[in-house]
Amino acid sequence: MIVYFFIIAFTCLLFLLAEKSYVRSKVLFVLFSFIALVVPSLFAAMRNISVGVDVMVYEYDCFYAAKRCSSFIDYCEQSELEFVFKTINWIAASVSDHISAAFFLIEFLFLSMGYAAACRMRNYSPIWMSMLIFMLCYYNLSFNLMRQMIAMAYLAIAFTYLYKDNRTGLFFLLLILAMFFHKTATMAGLFFWAIILIYNKKKAVRKTLAVAYGLGCLIIAVIFKTILSWVALLGGRFADYVIYGGDGGGDHFKPTLLTILILGDFMLLFLIAIAKYNNISDHKTLFVLLLLVVTDIMAQFLGLYTGFATRMSCYFCMPYMFLLPNVFSSDVMSLQTKFVMRVLLCVAFIIIWLRMVGMTGNTIPYKSEILGI
Repeated sequence: MIVYFFIIAFTCLLFLLAEKSYVRSKVLFVLFSFIALVVPSLFAAMRNISVGVDVMVYEYDCFYAAKRCSSFIDYCEQSELEFVFKTINWIAASVSDHISAAFFLIEFLFLSMGYAAACRMRNYSPIWMSMLIFMLCYYNLSFNLMRQMIAMAYLAIAFTYLYKDNRTGLFFLLLILAMFFHKTATMAGLFFWAIILIYNKKKAVRKTLAVAYGLGCLIIAVIFKTILSWVALLGGRFADYVIYGGDGGGDHFKPTLLTILILGDFMLLFLIAIAKYNNISDHKTLFVLLLLVVTDIMAQFLGLYTGFATRMSCYFCMPYMFLLPNVFSSDVMSLQTKFVMRVLLCVAFIIIWLRMVGMTGNTIPYKSEILGI
């Protein structure tokens, strides 16, 4: 576990150096950024195939099917995975005989898209802090949920265009691209669009719609909980697929990030930040963040009954990488308060990471024959 944290810390240090050199030297910015993306990608590439459950579920067969097939068309006919993900494996198989090439391309694409989103939101949150939260939440998961993590990274960029620029058309275009990696991105994207749509309404309407949205999430949670309970009573293969995502058991599906976030580690900090504003509905970051929290609580509640809801929570937590640092470093705070808040925010997410990796054995311990560990 220590080696994961070392890679994350070293990478974010490089992101900090890149951010500091952005104004002075674009060459240094590109150099530090490239190294920061390559280091964790190489670390992911050099892992054994036993690190990450989904490696053997689909990635191993997908890569070596590309090696066996003589044409791309034949390869596509043999695999039912999303088209763009198959293309990545085809490219990797074309340049290397080892699956490490696919691991590298997948991780590099995932981190690059997340970094591009962080750079677009640098006026809202320091790049290094956005990437620290991003990697603490998702770097370990990316060794396992490879397709979904790439889809989430593309959705992160899509979210920046919706939140920052209100470019709905480009948002949906990027959402479609994310769907080519994992179809679950569709539902998360629609929730993001609905939240921003609510904020863009007039103030009086905005408040009413926000309350309706919260009640709607509650109703959805209750209705689906009831349906899932009925399905569970039916038993059989269908119930196994719906409740546990086809994994044959649901022990590893437990409330993760948001349950810890809201009920434990820094709810107090969140309340302190809220107290800094007289009217939440007038503050875009806080308004959007609170609706995301409501959405994520719904997903985590349903995650007690179905693994699909827990996976959806990965998407709903993603905008925290931009929004939380923005809330905790607002202009209404003094420099000393900002510093303390940022330190506490980093510590909180490190604690979250320690608890999260301790609750899932999908990516730990790290093993690499290449590195001899």
